[in-house]
Amino acid sequence: MIKSASAASLLVAAALSIAVAPARAGVHDAFFAAVGEGSPERPGCAVGVVENGQLTASRYFGLADIASGEPIGPTTRFNIASISKQFTAGAVALLVAEGRLSEDDPVRRHIPELPERFGDLTVRHLLGHQSGLRNHMALISFSPPDETLSHRETVALVLRQGGSNSPPGQRFEYQSPSYVLLAEVVARVSGSSFEDFMETRLFAPLGMDHTGFGDQDLSQSYTAAGDGYEPAAVINLARGSSGVVTTLEDLARWLPVLEGKPVGGHDLSAPLQSWSVLPGGERIPYNYGVAKEEDAFGVPGLLRLSHGGYTAGYRTTVSLIPARHLGVIALCNASDAPIPRVDAAMAGLLGAGEDPRPAAAPTAPMEPPAAVSDPVNGLAGAYVDAATDGLREFVVKDGVLKLRYFGQAFPLVPQADGTFDIDGSRFRFSTTPEGQTVTEIADGADTTFVRVDRPPDDALPLGVFRSPDVNGPLRIRSDGGALIVSSERNSAHLRPIGGNMFTSDDGDYALVRYVPSVGGQAARLWVTTHSGIRALGFSQSAD
Repeated sequence: MIKSASAASLLVAAALSIAVAPARAGVHDAFFAAVGEGSPERPGCAVGVVENGQLTASRYFGLADIASGEPIGPTTRFNIASISKQFTAGAVALLVAEGRLSEDDPVRRHIPELPERFGDLTVRHLLGHQSGLRNHMALISFSPPDETLSHRETVALVLRQGGSNSPPGQRFEYQSPSYVLLAEVVARVSGSSFEDFMETRLFAPLGMDHTGFGDQDLSQSYTAAGDGYEPAAVINLARGSSGVVTTLEDLARWLPVLEGKPVGGHDLSAPLQSWSVLPGGERIPYNYGVAKEEDAFGVPGLLRLSHGGYTAGYRTTVSLIPARHLGVIALCNASDAPIPRVDAAMAGLLGAGEDPRPAAAPTAPMEPPAAVSDPVNGLAGAYVDAATDGLREFVVKDGVLKLRYFGQAFPLVPQADGTFDIDGSRFRFSTTPEGQTVTEIADGADTTFVRVDRPPDDALPLGVFRSPDVNGPLRIRSDGGALIVSSERNSAHLRPIGGNMFTSDDGDYALVRYVPSVGGQAARLWVTTHSGIRALGFSQSAD
């Protein structure tokens, strides 16, 4: 089904793929100019505009393969990474519409080997990222560097976990294992392989002839390195959460489905446009593999459906404004792709070259946060949420309270109500019977952290530690007074924050709790990462 493009067609592809009216062509030209085209001798992108369900303008630039000099063209395929979740969700929606599956089905009904310790996990929890499952890619980071897990091996890794980040349905946390299990549900309910179901029930009916899971006509993935690029191998082979490869023209055929174009005789737009809801009634702007944004680009009531993806060097994004029947797609094969510029360029499309956001009243230049000393100094320190092992650190520099993250300090802006603000998150400090606390208010959810006032312990977590939940050990050693933690794939420095707790400024280790050996019981570590693992247990090993 997949056909190789001729050299001639690839060279012609630098121009617009479809002729448009001159007035609209000018708007398209402005859009592509805002995205940029980079150098023809480097990796690049396939970028397109979808209007009323049709790809009305496209640009192809850069190289699909540096070694061969092959340019990116209409039949060049890209791994769209997490955008794959939309297709997995579409498969689920189709099975639900056919009455073969329900959102309220227990996952164990279809995957009976799911351990009971994962609680009452349902298909609905998986669709809305409320499963509480640990991130499988974070778990794989403990494996030997030459280990790449197949889909089946990834499912086994997810199911063997001795714990989870949180009980099902308790909180929204974007974690890809939810969609890995959904792929398994689709396969078992349909009675065919996941790949076959996607091909016969979604891709083929939509005319997506260049879409699938193979590597034919697939662009090489690159990581920017200095002034050049290095090939980057895809190590996430799990289905459901990632792995779909497609072209710009094929992906454009998917966007009408989000607006109501039937698949297999069923309109899937309602579930694909739906929001997930937490038990307390809080609406989460993500469900069925689609992120939702209200008041998009500052326009009241304007809904945007979108998703991004990255794996290895691939960077991809897709956005749709249903009310305007307008979509934008960018598929790129290098880590320094111009994806951040696509949003600004889309804003121009919406306003026919003008920023659609209402002009703000002139304001005086923002003054830097006032430097105050004693009250702010009393707020500095490390704060931990015991329920999630979440960590927030605050420091005072030049009299300004700052949030410390990955070794950098970001200034907080004091507000009239006594809170401190940074990028839409607010922090409220309080003195309680538990001690000094800080409550983070973000996206409608409040999380309270308690300050760690106990000084660092003398005991250090030195040695080799192993966990039955991952395929490699952790080693911790002291080097000239510095504490270094190493897995099979990376290393980082650990810094004490008080008591028996540590963090890293140069690695993924958000919080490491150490429990020394007592009464002959082996010392233990509880590791929480920035990448989606909470309280993963390790025991000290003799080797």
